[in-house]
Amino acid sequence: MVMVLAATNFPWDIDEALRRRLEKRIYIPLPTAQGRAELLKINLREVEVASDVDLTLIAEKIEGYSGADITNVCRDASMMAMRRRIQGLSPEEIRALSKDELQMPVTMEDFELALKKISKSVSAADLEKYESWMSEFGTCFPTCILILTCLSQINLRLILVSGKTKEFLFSPNDSAADIAKHVYDNWPMDWEEEQVSSPNILRLIYQGRFLHGNVTLGALKLPLGKTTVMHLVARETLPEPNSQGQRNREKTGESNCCVIL
Repeated sequence: MVMVLAATNFPWDIDEALRRRLEKRIYIPLPTAQGRAELLKINLREVEVASDVDLTLIAEKIEGYSGADITNVCRDASMMAMRRRIQGLSPEEIRALSKDELQMPVTMEDFELALKKISKSVSAADLEKYESWMSEFGTCFPTCILILTCLSQINLRLILVSGKTKEFLFSPNDSAADIAKHVYDNWPMDWEEEQVSSPNILRLIYQGRFLHGNVTLGALKLPLGKTTVMHLVARETLPEPNSQGQRNREKTGESNCCVIL
C-alpha cells in the first residue's frame, strides 16, 4: 500500500483535477485549550520553567493561536531571561559569561511580555474562508491534511442510464453492496434528478454482468491506481441468468460473482 500525505494552507489553490484524486480532505482546526497546553509542554520540554508558570492559564490566554504561534511565544519567552542578563553588557562581557549564568528559568512574567509582542496569525476571516472551502469540498471537515490514496485504491467511473458520470475511489476490499451504500450516502448534486430511495436497489454492471452485492473489487482483479468503468442502475432484483449453464455454475458455487445480461 502506498499512502501520500500532503499539507497546505491554501486548499482553494489546488487544481480541480488533482482535488478529485484526493480522497480525504481533512480540516485541522486551531488547537483547543487542552491542545494548547500540550503544545506548551512540548515546546518547553528542554527549557527550565519557574514554579510560578501556570501553563493552563497561559493556554487560556493564547486562544486562537496556531501551533506555529505557540512555538514563537515559547521561544520568545525562553529568551527573555537571557536578554535581561546581557542587557547593558559589552560584547566582551557577554562572551565572558558562563553557560550556567545564561541558563535562567523562564517565568510567568516572561510569558506575559512575550504575549504582548506576539499576536495570533490566523484571523476570523481566514477561519471562515477555510471552513467555507471545507463545507464545499471537505471530507471531514486547511493547513489541510490531504491524503492521496489513489495509488492503493481503485478509481471507479460510474455511469448512470442518463449518461451522467462520476468518479469514486474504493478499496479492493469494498464489495458491490459497500459501493452502492457509499454512492447513496454521497449522492452527487448533479445526479439529484435521479436520486433513488434506497441503496439496496442500486446495482453495478461490469463488462455486461450484474455484480452480486458480496463481490469485492479485489475479486474482480481490477488494477490499482487506474480507472475502471462500471454502470450504475436502479433495479429491485437481479435478473435471472440467461443460460442453463450459468444456472448450473451458480448452483455448484463455481461462480457467484456476476449475472450475465
